[in-house]
Amino acid sequence: MWGVFFIFTRMRLFLILFFFIINEAWCFSQPKKVSVDYMSKALSFQNIGQLDSAIFYYSKIISSEPNSFEAYVNRGIAFCNLQKYPEALNDYNKSLEINPKSAESYNNRGYLFYLQKKYDLAILDFDKAITINKKYPKAYINKSMCVNELGDKQKAIDILSEIITIMPDCAEAYFNRALYYEAQGEDRKALDDYNKGIVINEKEVIPYINRANINDKLNYDKQAVLDCNKALEIEPQNATAFLIRARARYDLLEFDNAINDCSMAIKYNPNFAEAYVLRGNLYDIKYNYENSLKDYNKAIEVNPNFSDAYLQRSIAKVNAKDYTGALSDLSKGIILEPQNIEFYKRRATLRKYVSDFDGALNDYNQLLTINENDTQSLIGRGELFLALNEKEKACADFVKAEKLGNGAAISKRIFNCK
Repeated sequence: MWGVFFIFTRMRLFLILFFFIINEAWCFSQPKKVSVDYMSKALSFQNIGQLDSAIFYYSKIISSEPNSFEAYVNRGIAFCNLQKYPEALNDYNKSLEINPKSAESYNNRGYLFYLQKKYDLAILDFDKAITINKKYPKAYINKSMCVNELGDKQKAIDILSEIITIMPDCAEAYFNRALYYEAQGEDRKALDDYNKGIVINEKEVIPYINRANINDKLNYDKQAVLDCNKALEIEPQNATAFLIRARARYDLLEFDNAINDCSMAIKYNPNFAEAYVLRGNLYDIKYNYENSLKDYNKAIEVNPNFSDAYLQRSIAKVNAKDYTGALSDLSKGIILEPQNIEFYKRRATLRKYVSDFDGALNDYNQLLTINENDTQSLIGRGELFLALNEKEKACADFVKAEKLGNGAAISKRIFNCK
């Protein structure tokens, strides 16, 4: 009755967030060995994520060297990472009192405002950083993030284009601009930016994953596989790379290899709901409904709000003739995504199949509320009206579908309506 149908939720964007930590070439006008030792310890703790210990030693430095620019900046970063935003702001402000020409401090304070969704204040600070240092890509990239949050992706693209013009070898600017192009549906421009950025910096895993994702969307499946291979050379346990490679191999009809890749993704991320859904879909293709149901069940256990898992499980249940269970899954999907017509269409079809004509009619009515010119739903409702001996209503739906250009409606009208 139904063929296998697969919907995959595309990956989230990978924004590269720049956050400057001063850990190089610092000195005091009259350096003290004890302060040098404290700074070394503080940076070591900060680099391994023991932020409270880092703050302790930065505070020790500040006690003995109250004008230590570096200590205020780095302690501010530690406070920020601990989400102690007022303390971080105080430290950034103090660092700017000591050195009002620090592009890095303006960038860090701007990022603090960004985290608090104070985008206008953040942009002012990023602009100050850029005024101080026109060749400071971190500030351009972070400014573009704020502008994007304010809803202007094209302006975000323009900001990154500006730094690319100034610094054409800035790989991170290409990578971030690619994200905005992709968000605007300009996948080929995004692909071009990933290509340029990867030529400059071929050692980062995320750009390969993102480029693989775009190649997969553009049906360049073999190239997507190559990108995932490269990502896995860099990071052999990257579950997302295995998943995208599985998706590309699915499109290449390499189903066994795709199943193996899904299994590897699950191995390295046991809570990867998307991997369970894709593997379940592959099991469906191989008529292994028992294993497909297990995977859909696991996906829903991991993420009870993953609507695609309910959709796919409903198909597996139909294949297993568990129509009640399938209807339950479709209803759950509608609760999660009340505007997703796929759930209504499948539930209407199944309700009609099990002779729940009133339920099916409600679904077709809802579909036509969402889109009154949905010709497939008009034909489906027309067929349902025929089953209910409401010929006049059926013919009205067939005529409307025909006027909207659906050729199948013509034969329906000719055969059923006089």
